[in-house]
Amino acid sequence: MGDDELMRALLLTTLAAMTGAAPGAITSVTVRDADFAQVKALGPDELDAFARMWASKRRVDRAQAGDGTHYKLDIGAEGWSQRYLYYSSGLLTLLAKDVQPVYEVADPVAFNRLIGAAE
Repeated sequence: MGDDELMRALLLTTLAAMTGAAPGAITSVTVRDADFAQVKALGPDELDAFARMWASKRRVDRAQAGDGTHYKLDIGAEGWSQRYLYYSSGLLTLLAKDVQPVYEVADPVAFNRLIGAAE
């Protein structure tokens, strides 16, 4: 394993630890609306684009709810799955019993288009 590959693996593991996700390729994403009705299930090509956008999200210092329409993102990979609350303004957080950090996707317009969210 070369230095670049080692750094990439270390970065991916660190990002996974910071976001609460286990390392591994995302295998499924289902988008649900406020009433839990399925909006979209991403296909294989879309999963690659989603994974790239997901990896570029950044933690933000915001405690209030996001603006816009909210959705649930059911994200799965081998051995784990998680549900996130996502606002079409680009903010998201893991749905859990305790308080979780808030993240923001880098490009909300492109992300909304990918997941089928109304802006």
